[in-house]
Amino acid sequence: MRSPKQVMMDNLNQLESDQALEEMVFELYAPEATFEDPLQRVRGRKAIVAVYRDLVKIFPELSAVMKREVRTEHTHVAEWDMTFKSKFWPKAITISGTTWLEVDNKGMILAHKDYWDLWQFVRRAVRLPEALVERLPEPLRHLLT
Repeated sequence: MRSPKQVMMDNLNQLESDQALEEMVFELYAPEATFEDPLQRVRGRKAIVAVYRDLVKIFPELSAVMKREVRTEHTHVAEWDMTFKSKFWPKAITISGTTWLEVDNKGMILAHKDYWDLWQFVRRAVRLPEALVERLPEPLRHLLT
């Protein structure tokens, strides 16, 4: 049986409509489920649909690959790579992350927490000119490379 995270990964790689997105969320998440990542925390299926809708809108070319997963009865942990392109920059960006899911006895997601490095995203999305980076103090240079 596929885990909720595997279902999400498969669906994110092929979401074509708002209806498909909503169906996925309503199939996998409990009514009062929470979603949290470095940028936001929301509660309820409709709010979670909005999170995914914004993700797909901002990053129309989005794919995810699960690297490994560990499951217990009520906890699923997945390590993944997500690659996306945005309307705002032409280069594809890949970030790595980890997802923790708490599930109920029926396998419905109660809590979904994504952990990923916001700085990694910023460094890959916004490239500063090398001449500028070289003039920065070492601690700042390290953060930006």
